[in-house]
Amino acid sequence: MDVSEIEDELGLEHGLIRQVERLGEDEGRRWAVLIAHRAAMRVLQDVWAWSLSETARDLNLTPLPWLWLNTISGVAGTCPTPLIGEAAARATAAARAASYAAAYASYAADAAVYAADASYAAYASYAADASYAADAAADAAYVVWGRVQEDCATLVAGDDPNARPLWPGKNPLQAKWDTARKGTLALGSDWQFWVDWYDRALNGQPQDWDLLTKVALIPAEEWTKHGDDWIQNAEHINAMIARIQLEHIAVTRPLGEDAIEKGDNGLWHRAGRSDIDRDILQDASDSVADMIERVRAGMLRSNALAALGPEVELLDRALAKYPDRPLRLHDTFLQVQSHIARDLASGELPDDHTVHDLNQTLSTAALDMRNACPKTKAVVEARIEARFGEVAQGLEITVITQVAVEISDEPLGQEFIEDAEVITDPKADRKPALYRWTTRLAVMITRDGGNIVAALEKIGAIGGGVTTCAGITYFILSLLF
Repeated sequence: MDVSEIEDELGLEHGLIRQVERLGEDEGRRWAVLIAHRAAMRVLQDVWAWSLSETARDLNLTPLPWLWLNTISGVAGTCPTPLIGEAAARATAAARAASYAAAYASYAADAAVYAADASYAAYASYAADASYAADAAADAAYVVWGRVQEDCATLVAGDDPNARPLWPGKNPLQAKWDTARKGTLALGSDWQFWVDWYDRALNGQPQDWDLLTKVALIPAEEWTKHGDDWIQNAEHINAMIARIQLEHIAVTRPLGEDAIEKGDNGLWHRAGRSDIDRDILQDASDSVADMIERVRAGMLRSNALAALGPEVELLDRALAKYPDRPLRLHDTFLQVQSHIARDLASGELPDDHTVHDLNQTLSTAALDMRNACPKTKAVVEARIEARFGEVAQGLEITVITQVAVEISDEPLGQEFIEDAEVITDPKADRKPALYRWTTRLAVMITRDGGNIVAALEKIGAIGGGVTTCAGITYFILSLLF
């Protein structure tokens, strides 16, 4: 590809066609989608700002349809899968009713997703269309095409354009983003995910593509659950994303000391840490391997356990592939636990002793591995402390602590109170207390949401923002991410 020839949509289309001939169909499409995505993202701030206007609100619009389209094209251009191609096809159809209203910036997002749609062969043309629409939205051709040339040059060099800011130097739409950012955060804490996502893209900072893939693959019928009412759709989807984030943390990021558990009386209490010795990894792995054999025997006796087949295979592969990597095993164990919880809730798995014993074995093995990896605690402590300085304090800490106390026994409740006092003291060394307070709450939220809501009602704290279970979830997420 001769980057110097890319001065307009025709030059880009011809350059991409030559790259397809050189790199092959799949990689050529990925290049086209990635270039289209970044072009659309550069001017997303334009349609985003408009979507917060009174005109848009009168049409029951929010930024969500364009955030959806840009998320899909971003995933398709970075880590493409057949499922993403299918999601692109569904998204373009479902979001089109909202797209007419915001002119070129909206069309740029549409064209980028068309490029990602597996059913379209003319992806090079759609990439050129997205870049042209971005050019028109920014109203500065030399600015946009210069950035497209830089993206192409980065790809030719074998590097990732996403590691570069969308607008190196001055952002010509900065005023639009300032308006959009402020207006979006004013809608509530459940929009923080989207603001953080776009801030990272603007600045060329790393994205969590595994998490974004999970968001992009939310079925189209969920995104459009309330038809053309994108206000209600946004409330529904943002709540789903919060749950996805929590599950993502559970399966990808050890939360550190999981030193609490729920007792038979329904109250949470302190739990003793496992003794650590040099054989702990082998012991944990052996316990899971033994349980796998028991599950396989149960599957032979009962078709009701058939849903555990893929999970057993996943565990087997992890034990064989990562025999000396506790973090990878730990994450796989938690991933299978999340799948078991999903299948129990859907009725695909029976609520019997084999399923419960597998769940308990995986939980114990994962806990032992966390205890055996001291580096994990240091990493999570540092992340939480860094994020705490960026989010609201004061009332949130008090209310959330009250909730925790309500569903804990007296010794654990007292520890929550003492930790909260340290956390809210600006002169104290709050890192250990903040780490313990946050990771314990994360465990409670993921496993005991119903009792958290009941506790909020009991203390009279049901209301908006952080005084709801969702608000607490978003607050804890803001610390862990």
